[in-house]
Amino acid sequence: MNNLPTGVKLLVAAPKHLEEIWDKIKGYDAIFGNDYMRDQMTYMNQFLEKDTVVLEMDGGIILLTHIIPGLRCEVHVVFWDHKLSARKEKLKELMVWAFLTFDLFRIETFVASYARALMRFIEKKMGFTYEGTMRQRVLHKGLPTDLKVYSILREEVLEDGN
Repeated sequence: MNNLPTGVKLLVAAPKHLEEIWDKIKGYDAIFGNDYMRDQMTYMNQFLEKDTVVLEMDGGIILLTHIIPGLRCEVHVVFWDHKLSARKEKLKELMVWAFLTFDLFRIETFVASYARALMRFIEKKMGFTYEGTMRQRVLHKGLPTDLKVYSILREEVLEDGN
C-alpha cells in the first residue's frame, strides 16, 4: 500500500474512529443507496472485509471494495462536505494508484438513480462510462430503486497502458 498520493492515508479501523465516521455520514441520504447499509454495524463491518481498503483524506473517505487483484474493484466515494469537484485531481491520482497497486483492469461504481449530481461527476469529471441500469436493485426509503452502473478501464486512466 505504498506510494499513496500526498494527503491520503490508509484508514486505521479502530472502533472509535469508525464510530466518528459513522456519526458524520449517517444522515446523508445520497451516501446510502441501499437501506441495508443504513445499519451502523453493517456499514462499519464493510471496513473490516478482507477485500476492502479504506482511504482517508481531508473531508472524506474512499472505499475500494470487492477487490479482485489482477481484475477489478468497486469504488465508493464519501465526502461529508459534498465537494467532489474540488477533489477531482486527487481522486484521479487514487485511481492510478489503485490500478497499479492491485493490477486492475477495471474499476466499477454503482450510483443510486436519485443521485444525479454524483452521476454527472462520475461520468463528466472522472471519465467513467455508463454501462446500464440495475432495475429495482436496492431499497431506498423502503422503495425499490434503480442503480446505475459505471466503470473505467485501465487503459482509459493509464495513457501508456502500464
